[in-house]
Amino acid sequence: MSYILLPYEKPMRKGTLIRRYQCFLADVVLADIGETVTVQVPGSGSMLSCSEAGSKVLLSDSRK
Repeated sequence: MSYILLPYEKPMRKGTLIRRYQCFLADVVLADIGETVTVQVPGSGSMLSCSEAGSKVLLSDSRK
């Protein structure tokens, strides 16, 4: 398996996916503080291969 590294201006946060719902929303447990947050998923389509509970995710904070 190979990976493509994409540049991001903001630091990314690690988390674990709890569930994805309503196409653009997901509940994620943040790795650094253990808090559960609801986040926007900017992907198009169902992304079924990326929506299994327990999957590791990377998040960026758009509020900053």
